[in-house]
Amino acid sequence: MLETIEVKVQAFGILKDFIMDSSFSLRKGAAVSELLQRMIEKYGESFQNTLVDRETKQIHPSICILRDGKIVSDLNEELKDGVKVTLFIPVSGG
Repeated sequence: MLETIEVKVQAFGILKDFIMDSSFSLRKGAAVSELLQRMIEKYGESFQNTLVDRETKQIHPSICILRDGKIVSDLNEELKDGVKVTLFIPVSGG
């Protein structure tokens, strides 16, 4: 039997418009990149276009991803059971 983990997802700003579920079941040992791929599969092309830079095919540089409140610098970071992943686009201005 395949072991799974439960990952909680929280989003803010425009990304919140896409996030309909607050958790995902993933295989044990899954990386942040696998979670993002599952989210793209679930939420579709509009979500992908918001998340991924069309030219570089990388996560858009304006997207901030946190794992339990700490910035994710490597999408290959392994997720643990019960972890919370937060997605948002930082806002600045006056």
